[in-house]
Amino acid sequence: MSVTRRDFVRQLFGLLALPVIGKAGGAPAPRPPCRFRLERFCIAGFRYYEGPGLVTRLRSGDPLTLRAEPDNPHDPRAVAVYFGRHKLGYVPRRKNAVLSRLLAQGAAVGGRVLAARPEAEPWEMVEAEATLETAPALVSAPAGPGKPAA
Repeated sequence: MSVTRRDFVRQLFGLLALPVIGKAGGAPAPRPPCRFRLERFCIAGFRYYEGPGLVTRLRSGDPLTLRAEPDNPHDPRAVAVYFGRHKLGYVPRRKNAVLSRLLAQGAAVGGRVLAARPEAEPWEMVEAEATLETAPALVSAPAGPGKPAA
C-alpha cells in the first residue's frame, strides 16, 4: 500500500494538532471536596439545652457545628453540638474521643442533622452525623524511575 505525499502531510498535521486540541478544553473541572462520615449519633443531653425548643425547626441536612470543650469538668473530650448559636447538647461520650482529637488538631470536622423527630423520647429526638471534609486529591501520573514526582 503506497501513501501519497498529501495523505502523509494530513496525518502529520493531524498528529501535531492533538496536544493543542487536548488543551483547548481548558483545565479539568474542580473536583468537590471529599466528605467522610466519622460518627452517627443521637445528641446527648438534648433536653437540658436549647434542643426541645428548636426541634421543630431542624430539618434533615441542616448544618451543625461541633466544638471541643477540653475544659469540661465532666469529660475532657466533650464535643458540644450547635445549631447556629444554639447549643443542642453533646456527642455521646462513647463516640467523642476521635472527634475531640481531630478538633484539637484543627481538622475540618462538621456535622449535619440526619433526622429530627419531635415525637420521640428526648434522647432520640435528633439524629446527627459528624463528618470530616478534606480537599480533593490531585491526581497525577506516578513518577517513573529517575523522574521526579509532579
